[in-house]
Amino acid sequence: MKNFINRLVSITSVIFVLFLLYYAYALFVSRPRYSIFFLLFVLVIFQLNFMEDKRNSLFGLLQGKWLIAAGFLLIAISLTVMFYLAFNYTDLSWRVGANTRADFIFAFLILIPILLASWKAGGNILLVLILFSFFYIYCGRIFPGILAHSGLSLGELLEVEVLSMADGGLFSTVIQVVGTWVAIFIVYAGLASGFGVFDYILKGSVVIARKSVYLLPQLPVIASLFFGSISGAASANVAATGSFTIPLMKKYGISPSMAGAIESVASTGGQIMPPIMGATAFLIAMMLGKSYLIVMLHGFIPALLFYGTFAMAVYISTKEVIQPLASTIEKGRDQWGEEYTFTKKDLFGLVPSIVSIAVILITLIYFLMDPLRSALYGIIALLISQLLYELIHSRKASAFLDFGRKFAKGARTGAVSAAQIGAITAGMALIIKALTVTALAPKISFAIVDIGKECLPLLLLLIWIICIMFGMAVSTLVVYLLVIVLTAPALDAIGIEPMVSHFMVFYFAALAMITPPVAPASIVGAGIAGANFMKTAFTAVRMGAPLFILPFSFATYPELICVNSQSWSAIFLVGTGLLGISYALNSPKRGWGDIIIRCVFFILGGFILFYPMLFSINRVIALVLGVGILALLGRGFIIDKIRR
Repeated sequence: MKNFINRLVSITSVIFVLFLLYYAYALFVSRPRYSIFFLLFVLVIFQLNFMEDKRNSLFGLLQGKWLIAAGFLLIAISLTVMFYLAFNYTDLSWRVGANTRADFIFAFLILIPILLASWKAGGNILLVLILFSFFYIYCGRIFPGILAHSGLSLGELLEVEVLSMADGGLFSTVIQVVGTWVAIFIVYAGLASGFGVFDYILKGSVVIARKSVYLLPQLPVIASLFFGSISGAASANVAATGSFTIPLMKKYGISPSMAGAIESVASTGGQIMPPIMGATAFLIAMMLGKSYLIVMLHGFIPALLFYGTFAMAVYISTKEVIQPLASTIEKGRDQWGEEYTFTKKDLFGLVPSIVSIAVILITLIYFLMDPLRSALYGIIALLISQLLYELIHSRKASAFLDFGRKFAKGARTGAVSAAQIGAITAGMALIIKALTVTALAPKISFAIVDIGKECLPLLLLLIWIICIMFGMAVSTLVVYLLVIVLTAPALDAIGIEPMVSHFMVFYFAALAMITPPVAPASIVGAGIAGANFMKTAFTAVRMGAPLFILPFSFATYPELICVNSQSWSAIFLVGTGLLGISYALNSPKRGWGDIIIRCVFFILGGFILFYPMLFSINRVIALVLGVGILALLGRGFIIDKIRR
């Protein structure tokens, strides 16, 4: 039975990928109607994948054959309801407010597999939030003060959450964007993984690290910069690249907790790196009504600032461990092993991915195509160039069979990942509809403004706390989506530019992945490293300080996002401020003198980053302080070099 279900997952995944590619080419139905079929595939693939693992159970009771029977029952419900909604889509769109009993029955039934999938994909907190949102819609009268509302009947709840079709709820714009722009890039990442692209990236990273032993700890930074930008989940990034980089760092003397922390921060930061930005860029474009190209270009400066200062933090934190290896670098090279040798075959193996990425960027940036169509052309380029590579390398008919196997493997990887995100997003769409239909979202925004209107740092701190709370349950993409609905009006009310506020929330959502007490990315990193979770999480917080500070600095230096004539000075000031704080937090302790120096760096860095909030002084003074930080850092590195 397990083999049968395994084949079903693979077959359904391939069908989903082909369906998605055909839709990207033909656009044969409207996006609201397409979202019905997308959710159907999400529910079927997710349930089959869940049934395949014998360790899983439903409610802690249904296991083995009973779990499989329940899974097929849920799949049958999903198929029946979704086809009913798809074939009656036009009639349902017209008769909102006058739905039939059959409509209500099917709407109620589809919530069962949706809730179960959201629960298993997003955890207990997400399920509690969804159920509470239903309770709040139905029992609004019992809540006090500004939380009170007139309440909706059960039929009205089903109408707004399911039967309203394109007007929010289960088939809202959120699901439409995730089902098209986000899903197709996740599928692209899956196909690239199936063809071994990320193995080549990791080998290429090793080649870079071999140039200097001090580049060894930068392996996850380099690898995650590429992989994390495509993948939409920080935990998945850690699992994909960390399985290689973490054991390698441990092998060369880096402690397990630090190895896990480096990978966790690097993989989380990958989500903010253009051009793909973990697929969240597409949601930002949708929410702002801007083109994807504009959002992507606005994201480059802060992402490069983050990776530059984080690479510096990694160097400072690991140099004393790596330094003894410098004298035996030749021996160190031998220890990499032949499996980490980058050959000409590997170089040619990278060509299909390079061609496909070039096609995506050219169609996105030069031809200004819709991301769905750009990703389609990129996938077609990847498949054609990969097939040619297989034929040239093998020169046998079996190359077609190898290509088919790799395609099926990649399709399964991409489809399962898309199903995970789709299941969570479906649950979040239900919550967002509850926030808007009950007017709770604007009420929360007004409350946040009332609390923090006199103190911008307090307002930003409140938003950060909200992001951390939701980050305990779901991915960066979904945290951004939920929090921006709550906080965008509040930020707009105090004069923050919309583009700046969206990036601010996006970065806050990303750092939730490495913030205790939950820190999903750090959990995976600690697990791979065999390290204590809390120690790994707090090390990640210390090393990832730039990611924590950057979103706050957007309020003081909005020109980092909205580029203008002052952007160059802002880049210099924020960069030096981040370097100063990063040095202060990560420099090794060598007595009281070093502690005083670190305090000076921390104070100077913090002043440069946040003085516009507190003082009205000329920017020239901050520039002078920034030059001072660079001079002190340069002097310190020269002294270290002489000592070595």
